[in-house]
Amino acid sequence: MHDDLVRPFMVADGEGEVVPDPAMRLLLSAARACQQQADTLQQTLTRVHDATPAPDAWCNRDDRALNTMVRAQARRQIWRDCVLTAMSMGVHVADHVRALGLLLTHVREQGAPVYAHAALTRGAVESASWLWWLLAEGEPFATRLGHGVAFLVEDATLAIRAAQHVPSAAYMAAPGDGIKRRRQALLDRLEDARIETIADRPGTRLKGVRVVRGGEETSTGTKVSTLVTEAFADLPALYDLLSGTAHARVWGLSDSMSMHGDEAAWSANVIDVSASALTGLLAAQRAGAMFATYRGFPDDPGVAHMRDQHTNFDQEMVRYGRAAGLLTGMGPVTGFLD
Repeated sequence: MHDDLVRPFMVADGEGEVVPDPAMRLLLSAARACQQQADTLQQTLTRVHDATPAPDAWCNRDDRALNTMVRAQARRQIWRDCVLTAMSMGVHVADHVRALGLLLTHVREQGAPVYAHAALTRGAVESASWLWWLLAEGEPFATRLGHGVAFLVEDATLAIRAAQHVPSAAYMAAPGDGIKRRRQALLDRLEDARIETIADRPGTRLKGVRVVRGGEETSTGTKVSTLVTEAFADLPALYDLLSGTAHARVWGLSDSMSMHGDEAAWSANVIDVSASALTGLLAAQRAGAMFATYRGFPDDPGVAHMRDQHTNFDQEMVRYGRAAGLLTGMGPVTGFLD
């Protein structure tokens, strides 16, 4: 591997001073933007969660709908777990965007990541998509409750499946029966709340839940790949592009590799890395907007700040790309080159 292909280049100004080249400046700007966006998202989640929402806020309408349901108190405890799950998704977004920012902070000393940026952005995008599905904007409360319960059931089932494959080792003891007990406790709570769990035909797996008698079944088999496609419908193939790199598929890796005779070399693609940062900024902005809107604060200043942060870095990428001759011959694209 050629080390000079992995590290951003330095250039000299007119007086012989060594200064960062435009590529490094862009990546360092991405680092700052990601860390600031993660901080703003975390602060926004905390602020809107702790504030008293307006009476007609979305979350209050859910409370009123919950009060009309059978076994309302039992369901309230389950719904609390669903809301905490949604909050965890928001924290997951912030954590991944911050990690990407920290990674890029050291680009001057360590060089730019060749592939790792995509995995961090993919984690942020997936969690934002789960949050979008859990909050189900515009849908009745029963839909949100169904989504949340289905997620809890599938999560508990996957935990057991994973535990069965964890070896007993000095550094990672195999989980005991605690995971099974927690899943059974969840199922007992659902039964007490009169929330129906539906098994598949062989009776070996819970394939869905029904929170309203005779109502719609919510599948426990929702795939995040589908959710990303729907939640980020304005970014076609986003999941495929991020996964192609994160899963080390050849088509997702080859643009960062070059051949010099029989020798291969790998170098960071500045546009790819910056695009991951831009997408992470968008995932954070959307996660914050979704949760703030649910809590009744669609105009929260944190949401506006995150939107501006995304727009500013978008424009910075455009300026870099045009100056570097990378965007010549391309027409305007809404939200990118306009």
